[in-house]
Amino acid sequence: MKRIGTAMGSVAFTILSACGGSERPSGMVAAAATGAAALSSDCTGLLPAAVSSGFSTTVFLSDVCGPMGATSDGRANYAVGKTCGAGFEIWDLLDGTGARRANPFGFRTMFDPYERVERHMLAQPGGGFLAFNWVTEGNGSGFHRTVSLQAYSGDGAKTGEHFFIDLTGPTFESFPDRCGQALVAWDNGSQGRAVWTDSAGHVVSGTFALPFRVDQQTSVSPLLDGTIAFNQAGDWEGAIAPGSHTVVAAPSWLSTRPGSRLFLARGGRAHALFTQAPPGSCQAHLVLFAPAGNRCGAVDLPSGDADGCAFTGEIGQDGTVTVQGITQSTDNGSGPQQSVTQRFYPQLVQ
Repeated sequence: MKRIGTAMGSVAFTILSACGGSERPSGMVAAAATGAAALSSDCTGLLPAAVSSGFSTTVFLSDVCGPMGATSDGRANYAVGKTCGAGFEIWDLLDGTGARRANPFGFRTMFDPYERVERHMLAQPGGGFLAFNWVTEGNGSGFHRTVSLQAYSGDGAKTGEHFFIDLTGPTFESFPDRCGQALVAWDNGSQGRAVWTDSAGHVVSGTFALPFRVDQQTSVSPLLDGTIAFNQAGDWEGAIAPGSHTVVAAPSWLSTRPGSRLFLARGGRAHALFTQAPPGSCQAHLVLFAPAGNRCGAVDLPSGDADGCAFTGEIGQDGTVTVQGITQSTDNGSGPQQSVTQRFYPQLVQ
């Protein structure tokens, strides 16, 4: 999932893109619908037969930075991120041993003290990364009015830049790597509203009402049958089929697991949920489901911390699972230093 956001006067916009693969007006969210898939209940080959030790790296945060997680593109390029100060993100790239590559990249997200900490970088299935960079027009207002989409190769070299959102006069333009229809939703101050667009961002239907408000706690995730699921403050509130104007209940296997994080895995053959760990465990608890929603099994994955305890986990474009440890604080005599570990399990659910 991917969000980008800004504030204009009393109206705050947030755009979220969720595009059929792993990888955030009171708010505005958009999600790309995946193609429909047969609702198979077959669990064969979905649960990992073995789990390698993988590799870990430590992200040093200083006193002004926070962790942004870790991810991988579709060609086994790995990235760890942090957000620092007034709306900046910095991403280090790693090779398959965990060694840092020579070209970290950073970009401006926005300057808004009320903005939720959320990622502005997308790993791409074909390799490389996209970053949303907010550009300030020189009019003295200080507002970030234009969004630049920057492209980076798997080794961190900048390969292109495309200006695609102008908040002074919003227009839909072509968006790299979007797949299928996209749902764009917002809140008009009294109700949530939405509209469907095609893969190029052109509106293909009229606007319609949503049965809930849309705000900065709203997120969306794709399911394997093409449905888009809505999450509100940790609860799975509903789902909508591509092109539909009707929100229905989220699948029971999802709605009965509040607080979970949803990803697609096994090349589009499985749903993967990070859920609350079972009693007695503090590791990342990853549950695999067949497309039909039946539970196929689970695996507990330790972080790179000494005790193995995890804060969260996610799945990259190549099926690599990353597990974030607990933020640690140390003082070596020169002042407090915070750090967090990111442990990679390469292609675990590819």
